[in-house]
Amino acid sequence: MKTITLLFFAILINACSGSKSLTGNNTNPEINTKTSKESIIKSGITKIEYVAVSRGIYHKIKILPETVTTQMSRNEKEVSNTLSNKDWTKLNDLTKEIDIPGIPKLKAPSVKHQYDGAAGAYLEIALGENVYRTVTFDSGNPPKEIAKVIGKLLSFSNPVKK
Repeated sequence: MKTITLLFFAILINACSGSKSLTGNNTNPEINTKTSKESIIKSGITKIEYVAVSRGIYHKIKILPETVTTQMSRNEKEVSNTLSNKDWTKLNDLTKEIDIPGIPKLKAPSVKHQYDGAAGAYLEIALGENVYRTVTFDSGNPPKEIAKVIGKLLSFSNPVKK
């Protein structure tokens, strides 16, 4: 009985100490909005992803520093191609124009995706370990702050029909 009690307390203590270390790992985009623009630029973008989904549409574009991956249907495999340095630089320049930690707070200009009037889409940008994702917006009608970035992403594949 003593062995079981000791084992229980050891597990409990280990679980409590593990939860304390998790509170120091701050990956919540809402909390990370105080990150300075300079530190964002220094940490660098590691991934940009755009996804548009509805009952009949699935369109995914994932950009890594040297690769662009597209998927035009849930039933198709992802297709990867090399991303040129010129395109990567252009994307980085476009993202410097927006407040990346603020993108979760952007308002969708329309809500047709809520009643199947348009595919629902989102943009996700990873800066180091931090990932920032927009609210769902209508495909083809993104918030104006991120429209240029999405336009560039769509230039890597066929645009989604509205």
